[in-house]
Amino acid sequence: MTDPKAPSSEHLLRGLPASAGIAIGRAVIVHPLWWEGAPVPPPRGDVDSETERFRHAQQVVAEELDNIAERARRESPTLSSILEAHQMIVTDPVLSADIIDRISSGVSSEAAVVHEFERQRRTLLASTNSMFRDRVSDLDHMKEQMLSALRTGVPQVRRDGESIVVADTVSPHDMLADRQLGVRGYVMQSGGIDAHSSIIARDFGVPAVVSVAHSMTRIHDGDLLIIDGSAGVVICNPGASTLEHYQRQQDDERQQRLLQEDVDHTPIHSLDGVRITIEANIDVPEQVPVALRLGAEGLGLVRSEMMIASINEIPSIDEQVRWYGQICQNAGELPITIRAFDFGGDKIDVGQTYVEDNPALGLRGIRFLLSQPDILRDQFTALLMVARERPIRCMLPMITTQQELDRALEIIAACRAAHTEAHGDCPDVPIGIMIETPAAALSAESFASQVDFFSIGTNDLTQYTLAIDRTNDLVAGISDGLHPSVLKLISMTVSAARSAGIPVTVCGEMAGQSAAIDVLVGLGVSGVSVSSFALHDVRRRVRELDAESCQRLADISIRSRTAAEVRSHIDAFRSSSTKGASS
Repeated sequence: MTDPKAPSSEHLLRGLPASAGIAIGRAVIVHPLWWEGAPVPPPRGDVDSETERFRHAQQVVAEELDNIAERARRESPTLSSILEAHQMIVTDPVLSADIIDRISSGVSSEAAVVHEFERQRRTLLASTNSMFRDRVSDLDHMKEQMLSALRTGVPQVRRDGESIVVADTVSPHDMLADRQLGVRGYVMQSGGIDAHSSIIARDFGVPAVVSVAHSMTRIHDGDLLIIDGSAGVVICNPGASTLEHYQRQQDDERQQRLLQEDVDHTPIHSLDGVRITIEANIDVPEQVPVALRLGAEGLGLVRSEMMIASINEIPSIDEQVRWYGQICQNAGELPITIRAFDFGGDKIDVGQTYVEDNPALGLRGIRFLLSQPDILRDQFTALLMVARERPIRCMLPMITTQQELDRALEIIAACRAAHTEAHGDCPDVPIGIMIETPAAALSAESFASQVDFFSIGTNDLTQYTLAIDRTNDLVAGISDGLHPSVLKLISMTVSAARSAGIPVTVCGEMAGQSAAIDVLVGLGVSGVSVSSFALHDVRRRVRELDAESCQRLADISIRSRTAAEVRSHIDAFRSSSTKGASS
């Protein structure tokens, strides 16, 4: 790693708190190997030798992807579908043929790779299908891997295990490799709280701050950095007293994490006795044992669409029964909530041929399922078969209008009638809905009389309330679930659920943010569902809270004007509660 320069004065950079925790280490600046307008090297030899260079680099990257995909299946199943998409790009025969044709015109392998990848990039960006536009980042990451293999013979520059990576953004592929090295944290110039890199950082329990303006120019290789992933703060070249303060805080966190292997699985209550259920978000069956070990009281969100993320086709009823059965077997007696397939927008593409100018406002969630009701019928039929052996709940995604809910419940009722006719009886599968749009929150009072529970998806609720595309790096940095408008909609939803006597949980990424849990408890949610590696911190924090005091914080937050004001209220609340506890 680069030797540290002469220390400069301490200075602070602010961004968005993407993944909680304290990290201390030396900065490693990761610049892209190519940017628009950058020069590319001339050929090193004739056409045949350049073609051979390309083929060799392609093989190096493909083999590395094979190795890391195998690790992903064991360590982070969430990434499997992303890595498989990367493999398809690198080995795509059409793209490979185009690159070789380009080399035949007399340019270098690097120039051919840049030209063809950029051509593909422009094609994807011009698409009206958001799934194609979202794959631009995959294309960019693989271009970087190919250029690195051509330049150095390896698919990526390895980071030091004690470093903090500073980059514009970091690919999922690199984050998995960094995990093996023990990279301590991430500072990213782009991205939002709900970006893939932020979600993966939280899954891995690695502190990260994103949307840090000018971070790649204001931070230099070898600078000593402190990341406070809970506050969204990066401190460059800290003074002795600052460093000592954060080292003590880091030691406290480390001691707490040592307790994770021996989690107390008793129900969680606030200091004044308010019960809060704390469950886990699950993508694949392999994640369930980790959630149990880290203290999950249940599976609050099973993303069933991840079953088909890598195959882009709808599984049969029998295939679904096996997958849900494996989830249930791994979960033991824990309560399980399975979300119906959530397609469209930035979610799973199932090979539909229609084109939408604005998919986020188009045929997604329940709208997709109602447009192809056989998919919903088959899925609920599979859930009923599993429920004969094991109690489960079903959650409907993106309910926005009364007509959508009525039609979905009609289909479910028909499935129940068919099951009763075939088997003589029908298991009880409670039905809940996701509250993910302002319209759903405003209609929550009506919806609450027809369903058994609510779950608030704060990722989409924030996106649709603030009119910010959470997949667009140009605006993702200003998306903040703690905006007072979002908090007001959550409050309305909680009030409607309480009046109807049904539980309401939060399963979006906001629930796992350290800064948000105090406000959510104050708003009166009955539980949260978070990624497994956030379970310990959330459980501990809830036990430290006085719900009545949190309610006052929530009232002040809702009356605030900006998300920044809300965060300042939270900081003051935490500071005063800490002083109160120590006095």
